[in-house]
Amino acid sequence: MTPKQRYLFDLTGYIHLKNVLNDEELKKTQDAVERCVQTPQDELPPGISYSGGGYSNGFSFDKSLEALTLHPKTWPIVKELTDNKPRFNRGSLLAKGPEHDQVIGKLHCAREDCGWQTRRYDVKDGQIYCNDFVVFFYFADVHPGDGGLVVLPGSHKANFERPEGIFFPDPEDPPDELHPALVNVTARAGDAIVLSELLTHGVLIWKPKDRYRRFIILRYTTQFFQDARAHRVPFPPEVMERLSPETIELVQPASYTHIKDIVKSFAVEEFRVSQYGSGEQIWFEAEAFDERDSEDVYKLGTAEGALEPTEGAFGDIVTNAGGQGWLLYRFDISAADGKAGDWRFIARVINPSNHSDWLWVLGDDGDEIPTEAPALVRPDHIILEENVPDWTWLRTGDFGEDGGTVNKLQDGENVMMIWTRQSSNQVQYDVFCWSSDLEYEPTNEDYENANSGDYGC
Repeated sequence: MTPKQRYLFDLTGYIHLKNVLNDEELKKTQDAVERCVQTPQDELPPGISYSGGGYSNGFSFDKSLEALTLHPKTWPIVKELTDNKPRFNRGSLLAKGPEHDQVIGKLHCAREDCGWQTRRYDVKDGQIYCNDFVVFFYFADVHPGDGGLVVLPGSHKANFERPEGIFFPDPEDPPDELHPALVNVTARAGDAIVLSELLTHGVLIWKPKDRYRRFIILRYTTQFFQDARAHRVPFPPEVMERLSPETIELVQPASYTHIKDIVKSFAVEEFRVSQYGSGEQIWFEAEAFDERDSEDVYKLGTAEGALEPTEGAFGDIVTNAGGQGWLLYRFDISAADGKAGDWRFIARVINPSNHSDWLWVLGDDGDEIPTEAPALVRPDHIILEENVPDWTWLRTGDFGEDGGTVNKLQDGENVMMIWTRQSSNQVQYDVFCWSSDLEYEPTNEDYENANSGDYGC
């Protein structure tokens, strides 16, 4: 979570993330929802059932809907709230219109439904821990006055029982004005809402006569938590056999000591995105590496006793402390609405004496990530072979030529590895940037002003 997201979630019990889905994702999911709605009930895929505008296990109707369970813009939040021990255990699709929600859906929360002792919300060492929450993805706009989701901000930490009828004395005849303590959350198509199940919430009467509420409810718990349904696996076999290996792993229960592979595979979680020039950029700090070859080869700024960082670094710096070695990063260009194609690698570095390193990108020109020190390949992989002042954004690889800085990235997740080819303390990395605009020249201000990933929270 970003500091802003963390503050708002702790304060209110939910966060509204705007424009989470890009245009392509939104179109695919909207088309899938429409196909589901148009499918006769007796022809729905096995394991999906319909009742009152809702499709139980509807997330499994189409791969575009299933992919939302691990969406790169909500997945880091899911991991943080579960302390990197997530489990997905419910995915219902709702397509409700004028014929539905004509009475108020009663206010409720997990504390009232399941018992105060069954759910947890805690904060320790600056991290939020929540063992039962939902993520709503919206496929249609909700305007002020439409109705729909209503929440009682802050009630996830309430210490007293909610008095009966305090907000809706007569649910059959609700007041025209909403109680000032309540908030009607009006999300737009492509938005997402993350909500603790301890938060008191409900549904207001849906007023539009020509528009439907269309959204999906994805529910997450910790992997060692068992809910009241007492199902070890929450989905029937006919649903499970349609799911990807990643989703199947996410669904599985596990010990509190186990770390799932899907948690390990998304490395760069704190990043920034932007659309400068004629393309997209994704930025991340050099210390956000996923793996390194030895604790003795690379060190982080003052935290692990490397060379004293030069004043002016954005965060910790990464430097090699002698010998050949590597740093590996995984990053997802879809977080920046980027698509497959040529992207340029740019690094903010101290590099006073043209000490070059080597960059490999999985899949570029058929490349695989090296498993041992690679042979010197010039110019395909060489980066940073330049004489430049301290803290320069270096975008060339071989004395003014591209070298290994321009690579073909694939849709979604990509893997990059930087090798240092000789003993030196001269190269210190601060921030990395990938740009789909190959002519883009970054500045410090560009990085500072890039979106930190809160998506309009």
